[in-house]
Amino acid sequence: MEQLLPLLGMLVFVLIFYLLIARPQRRREERRALMLSSVKRGSVVYAGGIRCTVLDFDSGRVLTASGPSRSALEIDADAIDDVEGFDYRAEYERQKKLRRERAARGGGLGRR
Repeated sequence: MEQLLPLLGMLVFVLIFYLLIARPQRRREERRALMLSSVKRGSVVYAGGIRCTVLDFDSGRVLTASGPSRSALEIDADAIDDVEGFDYRAEYERQKKLRRERAARGGGLGRR
């Protein structure tokens, strides 16, 4: 029994690490990816404290307009901090519905 105590302590430490650090980090990454996938032309985004309207986007680059003079800024998609009006739950449900419809049509990832 004394030999199992250090192993039990290590298992508890790994469990705490997973629950307090790894799992929340994965959730944040998933939410961020979902938020970035919802960006489209006309979306209002915040990047580095600047409120911008998306004009165009492609492969990780976003062309935005900001301020009353509509100054054009090209930013990296990873620089986007927030999307105005983004609702995580609604977007998650929309993505889930799209996946179900795609799978029903036979275009799911599981079928080849």
